[in-house]
Amino acid sequence: MNQENNRHQYQPGYTNYRDDEINLIDYLRVLWKWKVFIALVVALCVLVVGSIMFIKYPTRYVTTCTVSLSFPGIEKHENPDGTVFTKEQLITPVLLNRLYDLLHQDIENIKAGELRGMLQVTSFIPAEVRARIDEAKKNNEIYPFFPNHFVISLTSVGNRIFSDSDRTAILNGVIDEYRKDFEKKYREEPLVTINFPKNFLEQYDYQSILTVFETKIDNLLQYLNSKIQKAGYYRDTETGLSFTDIRDDLRILKDVELKTVIANVDTLHMVRDREDTVNQYMYKIKEIEILEKKKKEEAKAVRDLLKVAESIRYYAVSGDSSVKRSEGSTNLVIDSSFIENLVKNDYYSYLLKQALNAEVAARNLNVDKEYLQNRIGILQNQAKNNSGKLNEKVSTEMKSTLQRIQEKIQSAANKANELNKSYLSSIITGVARIIGEPETQAKRSVDLTKRLLLVGIVALFGAVFLAFFIEYIQNAISHKKTEG
Repeated sequence: MNQENNRHQYQPGYTNYRDDEINLIDYLRVLWKWKVFIALVVALCVLVVGSIMFIKYPTRYVTTCTVSLSFPGIEKHENPDGTVFTKEQLITPVLLNRLYDLLHQDIENIKAGELRGMLQVTSFIPAEVRARIDEAKKNNEIYPFFPNHFVISLTSVGNRIFSDSDRTAILNGVIDEYRKDFEKKYREEPLVTINFPKNFLEQYDYQSILTVFETKIDNLLQYLNSKIQKAGYYRDTETGLSFTDIRDDLRILKDVELKTVIANVDTLHMVRDREDTVNQYMYKIKEIEILEKKKKEEAKAVRDLLKVAESIRYYAVSGDSSVKRSEGSTNLVIDSSFIENLVKNDYYSYLLKQALNAEVAARNLNVDKEYLQNRIGILQNQAKNNSGKLNEKVSTEMKSTLQRIQEKIQSAANKANELNKSYLSSIITGVARIIGEPETQAKRSVDLTKRLLLVGIVALFGAVFLAFFIEYIQNAISHKKTEG
């Protein structure tokens, strides 16, 4: 046995192995000795840090619901009137104030402003669409997607602020208030109004009546075109009528029936009161003469300015200095910088265009004046020849025709209004729909389990280090006492 021990003593590494084994046992003995201390330190650290984190990061109760929006334009994130749609429209302060007024008895412990801070709207993007968006980003491309599903979340700290029924009522109320606001904005759209004064056909002359008819039809056609741009080929399910049908009927009324009446009135020179009509024509001629004179003066002034600009352009380009001033002649100094600037900036063509427009306008006014003068002559000749009996013969038929056109215009306006109401009702139907029941989850802003685990590990290492440090101090003190 002694020989074997002697042999091991001379083997390399044997002594180190024995020392390591002894040191490891000593370490374990120290840890076992201070196990209660280490456990208390770790528990105390976890308890203190956990209490702080529980206070700093309280439990938040988040209630969410998914809402689906469906109305024309949402596929491009536009409202029915063409304005930009934003998800914040679901929780505007106006809507939430109305909601708070309805629910204030159930949620008295918060204020209206606090309610808006608890609500948040996020876009819901399906997984397959998100995958396409990520793939497009990798290829430096853009994948256009306008979501029509949104998640509305109500977040409250603590479970005592709202009950489960309160949270559900708040989220449902948000959607209801948005529906009401949407309906008020887009269902109560101003209707087209086509009104005629009382005894309109008896009070006014044929020309004036036809002019009013033409204006009313043009306004109604403009309204129908705007509705066709929004509604497209929408057709009422009950009547089968569309905005295009009404527009086509109006065009026929204007291009066929109304123009036929206008042609008859112009050909037969039909008027109700010749003297009054002549006076109106003469007043119009005076207005035309004044406007014609203004246009002629405008054309003359522009032509004069063109001559000056043309001469400056000529001398600026040719540099002709052959023209000499005679001795004793008066030198007229003109600041031509303005004209030079016109030439430099190519305003010459603009001035020429203005001159031509003024001259054309003056000639057109002259044509209108000649037409009215001709009409006055015809009416005066009819008065001399007492040829008004022809008008009396056709007056009954003319009145019936005008009455029919007036009724058709009013009927088209009424049809347009009824169809517009039907179209707006179809927009309102299903504008906002909640998908599933609201769900509530308890969440914290941080993961306490992971953080407390990390705190425990750090506290364990710190406690072990402190235990060995205290053990070392105690051994050092006892060793000095032994030596002493």
